[in-house]
Amino acid sequence: MMMLPAGEDRNLSYAGVLAAFDYAIAQKARIINCSFTLSVRTPLLYQRVRKAWQQNITIVAATGNDGIDIEQNPRYPAGFGEVIRVGASTSQDEIASFSNYTSLAPFMVAPGENIYSTAPQGYAWSSGTSMATPYVAGLAAQIISRYPAINPFELHRRLRQGPYVRNYPKRGFKPTRVDGYRALIRLENWHVSSYCNRQRQQNRPFANSGQQGIDGSSREKAYTLCNASQLFAIKEPYMDRFFKLMADIDMTHYNYANLPGNIGGFDQQSQVFNGVFDGNQKSISHYRFDRPGFSGSGLFRHVGPQGSIERLGLYDVFVNGGDRAGALVGELNGRLEFVWASGDVSGIDRVWVDWWAKCATRKGRIDSIGSLRVCLSVT
Repeated sequence: MMMLPAGEDRNLSYAGVLAAFDYAIAQKARIINCSFTLSVRTPLLYQRVRKAWQQNITIVAATGNDGIDIEQNPRYPAGFGEVIRVGASTSQDEIASFSNYTSLAPFMVAPGENIYSTAPQGYAWSSGTSMATPYVAGLAAQIISRYPAINPFELHRRLRQGPYVRNYPKRGFKPTRVDGYRALIRLENWHVSSYCNRQRQQNRPFANSGQQGIDGSSREKAYTLCNASQLFAIKEPYMDRFFKLMADIDMTHYNYANLPGNIGGFDQQSQVFNGVFDGNQKSISHYRFDRPGFSGSGLFRHVGPQGSIERLGLYDVFVNGGDRAGALVGELNGRLEFVWASGDVSGIDRVWVDWWAKCATRKGRIDSIGSLRVCLSVT
């Protein structure tokens, strides 16, 4: 562990911050903890954050202590997309009143109220997101020590295994409080997919496209998927083919402006999925679809009579649509088997919160574990 000074007498130095980043990168650090904030976005700082991220260095940064939304009032380096943002939580698993917050993922909270820590004269009780950030960085270090090959995207997914905070002020996003026990215990049975190597990740339209004998005509010849770009490549003329998900997909970092948004398209003549989608007991997390009034909102716009989706989990989904809205499917005429989800769905009419029951409310929360699916109304 390297303790790098970035100023003197608790006064932050911009030049000191840059020098500390340069040294940490040169020494091939795996994690950089930033218990500070800057209110100005600077190209030199971003260059270093980007360089660290490209070298598989995880950056954990405090959001600040102003009690504000940093999407409206940015703070850096927490405002950069390559950074894990950390707010402060209380002993009641609520976000602390002083903590800054955001709906920009990755964002999580950690204990930051009345923390006994080092001080200039020894030890003292203190509060702030600077107290919270080292909890996340420390847990990340434990995970990396056990799985040295894990990358920042996969690491973040493990860090978010804790409980949701209770009083989060922003709709459509719910951060979790870091939980070392859950992250480390669940990690024991989780491995990075060896199938989805760099070549298959970059292959288009699907991971095994071009492989001899692969045409999607059967389960044995199914097209395989390793990332969101390949997932959203499911469109005509592939809407009646077989697909198999080969890795968990975390959509936190995907730019929705460059993706179709859902499988089925935004045009008036929606494409109907009549193929077979085998989730392979994998999951898709942080899927967002925010198009109020859009008919057929969900990951799949319309699953036809011959269509089938199976063995798939959705986590932290947020769908805000119109008529026929659902987490996984906007309009369902086919089959769903062994699927589960958690998140929020809202629409105008015919809102599918659970795939076996229509809720009378216009808003609903999906809350399901295993084969138990409960339809809950939300006020």
